[in-house]
Amino acid sequence: MPSTIDERLARIEKVLVEVLRRISELEMQLRADQNLSIAGELVGVFNLPAYRALEASRVIVRLARYLGGMDDITRAIIEALVVEGPLTIRGLERVVRRIRGRASRRIIIRRVRQLEELGVVEVERMPNRTVVRLKRLEEGGEHT
Repeated sequence: MPSTIDERLARIEKVLVEVLRRISELEMQLRADQNLSIAGELVGVFNLPAYRALEASRVIVRLARYLGGMDDITRAIIEALVVEGPLTIRGLERVVRRIRGRASRRIIIRRVRQLEELGVVEVERMPNRTVVRLKRLEEGGEHT
């Protein structure tokens, strides 16, 4: 028995409502996933391919858990080191400014010292420059 146009439209409307509900659920799940949120930021700031940004975000989330959370400057330092690799203090300052818009050299140096004391970074001091790199954490596995 052929259905009327009104019945067909009602079925289509019902299917569309269900599709929209599912899309809304997926959006909420994606917003809640910290890895995806950070990866999205890294893609924007560093122009990284999505797969590399997702790998970097996993390291950043692991370090945040290890540290029990991070302030904005510390997070920007970690992001810079994860994405760019070892950096001088000047290079770190430049990248942190790109991430945050502003950054004090004094505060960056203070946070680097704190991260060094916590065993997250190693600092190589030379006569004319200081290089900062992420260390490998034993309990969380390799993160660099």
